[in-house]
Amino acid sequence: MKKFTGGKEIIRPVPTRFATNFIALQSILGHKDALRTMVTSREWTTSAYAKDSKGKKLTDDVLNSLFWNECATIVKLTEPLIRVLRIVDSDDRLSMGYLYHAMHQARDEMIKRFRRRKIVVEPYLRIVDSRWNLQLHQNLHAAGFWLNPCFQYDSELMDKHPRSVSGLLDVIERYSFGNPTLQGNLTNEMRLFRNAENDFGRSSAINDRSRLAPDEWWVTYGSCAPNLQKLAIRVLSQTCSASGCERNWSIFEHIHSKRRNRLEHQRLNDLVFVHYNLRLQQR
Repeated sequence: MKKFTGGKEIIRPVPTRFATNFIALQSILGHKDALRTMVTSREWTTSAYAKDSKGKKLTDDVLNSLFWNECATIVKLTEPLIRVLRIVDSDDRLSMGYLYHAMHQARDEMIKRFRRRKIVVEPYLRIVDSRWNLQLHQNLHAAGFWLNPCFQYDSELMDKHPRSVSGLLDVIERYSFGNPTLQGNLTNEMRLFRNAENDFGRSSAINDRSRLAPDEWWVTYGSCAPNLQKLAIRVLSQTCSASGCERNWSIFEHIHSKRRNRLEHQRLNDLVFVHYNLRLQQR
């Protein structure tokens, strides 16, 4: 196969990672022409693989136009959602400031891809909407979007999501519960941020809106709005996924084996901490 794919391998599904069945389908679709050339080549037809029952099934599927049409449909549907999963599963940057926009962008992309075949995409949009509205969407996501300098100064984008400010106001009300002075300071400082006044309007702050991570941007340029700065850093530093914990648990299980099951709890925690951070450092 690698002779026909230029040395490239097909990505295989992995049970411990998210959505690898769909990523594998993307990989197969990307090698469509190479796989078709392979199963019609003399090298394949004269090999033992072509006579095997699995080899015959492979040949039938690869030469079946319906298989490729279904494969293309599935990849079109899942690609935008896989991008969202990559954002929340990443260790490279915190995702709270990006998830709200990413979900809406993925939904819009699915509609755009099936503009002429709405009947195909509608059942999947209902699933996405039910998961987002009933399980995933929180005011924190909307607040993270509004507080992200990467998005705040894109007026066209912000006009598409006017309700995001309501999410932030809900977060402010809960954060400042019983303290009307703090609540007033926060809403006043929202205006400074929105209008890019004081340090928010510096040329370096403008250049760093997309370059720095949102929480780092607030640490650097948010001192003119100390109350909102503190809240923004708290919100934008949140995680949107348990995948980091799951990776920690797998390290925990690796260290806490039958041979080492008498380790003290604190020592075990310290070993997991060191292992996980060494892996982050290597990445």
